[in-house]
Amino acid sequence: SQLTFGSFSNSMPAWSPDGKMLAFSSNRQNGVVDIFKMPSGSPQSEEVLLQSPLDKFVLDWSPDGQYLLYSQVEGRTAAGLVQASMMALPLRAESKPLVLVTSPFFDNSGRVSPDGHWVAFSSRIAGTQQIFVIPFPGPGNPKQLSSFSGIDPIWRKDGKAVFYLNSDFSSVWETEVEEKGNDFEIGKTSLLFKTVAQTGPYQFYPFDVSGDGQRFIINARPDQNSQEITVIANWL
Repeated sequence: SQLTFGSFSNSMPAWSPDGKMLAFSSNRQNGVVDIFKMPSGSPQSEEVLLQSPLDKFVLDWSPDGQYLLYSQVEGRTAAGLVQASMMALPLRAESKPLVLVTSPFFDNSGRVSPDGHWVAFSSRIAGTQQIFVIPFPGPGNPKQLSSFSGIDPIWRKDGKAVFYLNSDFSSVWETEVEEKGNDFEIGKTSLLFKTVAQTGPYQFYPFDVSGDGQRFIINARPDQNSQEITVIANWL
């Protein structure tokens, strides 16, 4: 079912925990990407959640429905990398957005843990793109979760593992985690499978995971190593 219409760019949808609302990003007003919401069963009845002079991209809805996680783009580096902050918008009346992680520490993607106590996100602060975890809504210091590289983290439904892509989008990994009071312990990391996921500018999360953690959906790019066979009819 098509939920948005017109010539504007509408992207980054996130379900509310009860499945009744969708939050998404759109540049439909003055060309700036703002945040909107709509009832999931009532297209074209959206309302503005957040407007500001900076582009904003929805990342996640907290499990208690009280916060909307989003990326606020604040410019680009000389190398063309996006500079952004990870923000949390309280959905209570007249509450100001919270700054969770600022550039250059924050890179782009982020998800709230199932219990609402942590946020996993990606960053280049260690050189290569890696996955980090911070307390939510804070404060607290980030702890590196990935060993080699990582981008686009997604929590397993039970909160005891994080799935993520490696930084070149060619494989899916799982790192086991355990919450112990106010601390966070990192366990075994495993390669789940190879893939050919693709993404683009301001397009985060080219994959997702079912609630039981057993099925994956991936925005795949064509296999560049595959051979093409051409059949010519009536060649004589």
